[in-house]
Amino acid sequence: MASTLAVSPSVSPASAAPGPGLVIATGKVVDALGVAVPQAEVALQMWPSNDTLAAAGEGDPVNLVTVASASTDAVGNFELKLPSIADLQSGAGGDNIVDLSLTTTTPDGTSSSFAFSRRLVNTDVLGLTIEAAVDPEMPSNLVSDLIAGLTQQVVVPLTGLVLGENALGGRLRDVLPSETVPENLLPEDEVVPIEEDAIVPKNCSTTVAKDLGQRVTEVNAAGVGWAGATTDFEYTNGATSTLGVAVSVNGTMGSWSAGGSSSLQKQVDSTSTVGFPVKSTGYWHRKTYFRYKSYKIECWYSAYGVVKRTVRYEARPSNFVGGATTVGVATPPTPPRGNCAPQEAGSRFARSSSTATTWSNGVALKNVLGVDLSSRTGYSKTAKITIEYTKAGWICGTQGDPGDTPRTLIARKNRPS
Repeated sequence: MASTLAVSPSVSPASAAPGPGLVIATGKVVDALGVAVPQAEVALQMWPSNDTLAAAGEGDPVNLVTVASASTDAVGNFELKLPSIADLQSGAGGDNIVDLSLTTTTPDGTSSSFAFSRRLVNTDVLGLTIEAAVDPEMPSNLVSDLIAGLTQQVVVPLTGLVLGENALGGRLRDVLPSETVPENLLPEDEVVPIEEDAIVPKNCSTTVAKDLGQRVTEVNAAGVGWAGATTDFEYTNGATSTLGVAVSVNGTMGSWSAGGSSSLQKQVDSTSTVGFPVKSTGYWHRKTYFRYKSYKIECWYSAYGVVKRTVRYEARPSNFVGGATTVGVATPPTPPRGNCAPQEAGSRFARSSSTATTWSNGVALKNVLGVDLSSRTGYSKTAKITIEYTKAGWICGTQGDPGDTPRTLIARKNRPS
């Protein structure tokens, strides 16, 4: 039966909770019937840097480091703490981003995972060294607010994590019969008493299962509604994209599903630049390529004194490839009238900050995994979109003001009615 591992990330500032350590993830584990699972083992594993993943070939070992672990309490709740942000530094890749997998193993042998990332920040404030682990897409002004309290270490935790049938996000393949229980029939928090220390983790090994090749990936879209403007996009010098992760219990075609909220971050090599062609009338999708690999992760643990083994697979990007492809359709989407502002002839509008659109099928993997994955590239100084106006017109955002959080930018001759 397919159940779900899901995350509702919090972007509100959070620092060390009472007691030693920094809270990096909290949540609850339930079974496919919605019943709380006590004594489930929850672990946070750190992937090696992008350079290491890029160099590893099929069959090569990959070292995942467990940086935090905990068991669920009597009602299935858990809290993972880092002793120190410095414990993540060895896995930091481009732009100081660390890739993580949150995994759980229940007493009946169910295992699952969810991928997310954190950006490590090290700065000096009034003579104090401040370290932080934040959402990679957190705007710089919010990062500044986060560390302004002069707390020497601070983490934005992943919160609201629920392992169960009605959660939102990633995928768990469990050992129960295949049946979906209606939400109104799910039991309330029911405690299933089991002996203490039912799950004792042993060790894990990870190897590259398969090189999935170069996968075309959406990095931008913009529209121009008439011949009075042009748009271009440059993807260069450390641009960061949020790319989806897939999970499977056996690694075979059709067994894969999206690994949650596609929170894996990958950075373009600082020496690589992709400049897309200037375009006018049309709705233009800009695509480049990342290499994906699948990984087999085997873990051994003791359950009630009996040694058992769990196996899971993850497919994730290993490195940026390059390349540029632009695909267009004739008519851009119509943005809300209130999200538009006038632009005079000879003017230009450029975005170098804010989050862009998430494309649910932005990474093409269906032909090898049976599922496409999501992609998102935020507007930044290294992933910059520019619209030039040869005639007077309007600049619009599909989900917000052009200068705030527009998602997708659209140039128009007239303001929408």
